[in-house]
Amino acid sequence: MLLFCWRPWEEKDYHLSDVIMDYFSNFAKHGNPNGESLPEWKTTSNSQTDVMIFSDSEIGMGKIAGSK
Repeated sequence: MLLFCWRPWEEKDYHLSDVIMDYFSNFAKHGNPNGESLPEWKTTSNSQTDVMIFSDSEIGMGKIAGSK
């Protein structure tokens, strides 16, 4: 939890932390990370090249930088 750290966090850091904690909590409670108001975290496979991206500018399924 960011509140207990000495670092000077910004609002975008708190938002990203909250979203990731929502995914982890949903997974722990229901075995599925997805929930209302969260971008869908899709199941991956060997043939799928999209991954879940967590950044301060993007949260959702997308391509890894440099991949085709």
